[in-house]
Amino acid sequence: MMRTPKWPWWSLLLLTAGMGCNGDSARTNELVQENSALREKLHASEAKILSQDQLLGELRSALQKLTDLGEKRSTSLYYTDRIEIGDLSAGMDLDDQLGDEGVVIYLQLYDQTGDEFKAAGAISVHLLDWANADDPQLIGKYQFDVEQARDNWFGRLLTYHYRLRCPWQELRPTGRELQARVTFTDYLTGNTLQAQKTITITPTPAAN
Repeated sequence: MMRTPKWPWWSLLLLTAGMGCNGDSARTNELVQENSALREKLHASEAKILSQDQLLGELRSALQKLTDLGEKRSTSLYYTDRIEIGDLSAGMDLDDQLGDEGVVIYLQLYDQTGDEFKAAGAISVHLLDWANADDPQLIGKYQFDVEQARDNWFGRLLTYHYRLRCPWQELRPTGRELQARVTFTDYLTGNTLQAQKTITITPTPAAN
């Protein structure tokens, strides 16, 4: 008959203490990791606050400069004072056959000193058929946002204008004269300016 070995009482104490140490060590590692994560979050927050403080300081400095300029700022800036539809605006022939397929409008901008210049803005064009003078008909409406307008800007030699190509939409003109009404919204000042001009076109034979 085999005898069950008897362990000394102090060996049980050592075994229990060892198990307790292992548990405490694991918890300690968890606390260290949590503390490290909190430190990283704290450093990130401090860096973000520092960046925001720097930005706030720059904005305050810029605001102070604008305040110091006062009325000089508004009188020194160049802005769109008026717009004109250029004399080269005319019918647009796209297929080399009799009759136009739309109109091309050359829009010129002038500042408060009377000089042509470039300004960012949105443009809308309305085309009215005046074949019946008592009841002109809207035959086309075109919108050019600021990006589209930018793509249609030309500034070479002595030419400074937006070139706006407006092909016929659902309706076609029945007469030889259209009235173009252009609205320009200046993105600097928010002002809206308008111009209109009669444009001569060549209608298609079917429209005669």
